[in-house]
Amino acid sequence: VHHHGLDLDVKHVRIRDPSTGVADPSTGVADPSTGVADPSTGVADPTTGVADPTTGVADPTTGVADPTTGVADPTTGVADPTTGVADPSTENLGV
Repeated sequence: VHHHGLDLDVKHVRIRDPSTGVADPSTGVADPSTGVADPSTGVADPTTGVADPTTGVADPTTGVADPTTGVADPTTGVADPTTGVADPSTENLGV
């Protein structure tokens, strides 16, 4: 998942800067009843997009989620800047 310039690696549960490949120690809290994640970089709701942390307004073009489960599907991967190879455990939702 790509969120405010960071790649969220769902397989390894880490956040990394795509320009450097360095893991970022930022963490967030996900509400299991709503599926909304609230990391330090803004609120990520896979059903409505990613909310701008300043305005709180969700951009519905920033996420792709399974309509049945509401879960983002990390199948395409984000290319590792050092190797150029897409990692299927990451997804760029484009913020």
